[in-house]
Amino acid sequence: MVRHVTIDADGIHLTPAEAACLEAVRNGLSGLTRIALEARLNLRQTRRALECLGEARVVEKDHYNRWRPDPRAAAWTAIVDVPAGRQGKPAATRAMPRAGTSNARLLARLNGPVKGKDLRQSLGISKQRLLQIVVELHAQGCLRVADYDNPTFRVAPAHDGAQLLPADEERLLSAMPVDGRTSRTALGALMSKRPPEYLDGALNRLMEKGLVAREIRARNRAVYRLTRAGERHPQRDPEARKAKGAPAEIQSERTVAALDLIARHGPVRPASLATELGIPKQSANALMQYFKRRGFVCKGNGEGASGHVLTPRGRDALATARAGADADGEETGAS
Repeated sequence: MVRHVTIDADGIHLTPAEAACLEAVRNGLSGLTRIALEARLNLRQTRRALECLGEARVVEKDHYNRWRPDPRAAAWTAIVDVPAGRQGKPAATRAMPRAGTSNARLLARLNGPVKGKDLRQSLGISKQRLLQIVVELHAQGCLRVADYDNPTFRVAPAHDGAQLLPADEERLLSAMPVDGRTSRTALGALMSKRPPEYLDGALNRLMEKGLVAREIRARNRAVYRLTRAGERHPQRDPEARKAKGAPAEIQSERTVAALDLIARHGPVRPASLATELGIPKQSANALMQYFKRRGFVCKGNGEGASGHVLTPRGRDALATARAGADADGEETGAS
């Protein structure tokens, strides 16, 4: 039976559940499950609250069965009538699940972020039943969901401190190569079914969380790499297909040889570079100026040092170029 909602000159008199659902709908949420997660209610409570609001013409359904505010009630003020005995108690407070129930068995299987499909198989329950349990345990404050648009994608215990990633971010993080860099184009090739804005949004969020870092190369080209935190994240799948690595920042054999010489014998002056590589001094000077512009070398700090040594960026560029040369050699040998 649908509860009658009282409307008077002061506003709409609602229960805490109805008020939470109305706020969620007014904030743009339209699906039953998404509203339930936002309001911290189970699906049955959410459905009942929305039906009461719909009967009072505070909210309505569109042709796609989505909830939206009724324009006629947009200016009405919601007044929450808290039942006797509930004062001071948080809305999400509920009793813990009883031992032996599906809810309790699901909680017992949570050890960090766990995929919903693994829980469904181990518990022997349907997708719909898993959704009901997850939403209810979320309302009770017992677990967290990784993706509010797909609540059963991954869940974790409420006390687990790991950063939970939604599906797009997990897939993108797993596609990052462990060693080396990759480009946005290469990452986009693995997520071709998603619009470009999804990729950009997921990349930005991963960088904000400290799991992926961006580096700017010549001509303002951006490349991306895993951070230590990203490499250790429990949701990163080491077996997932990896994006193609970005081209080495330096590819000329002479440039690689010059950096290698500086790495082994630095500090090195342009004159020594010219002698060791067998190139004109003018070319050696131009090469050293190029290295300085790219941030590959800096003045040596040793006493009396007048040459240049590699910077961390220079060592990284050299290592990437060497790795690319080794990979090319392996492919040539295999063919």
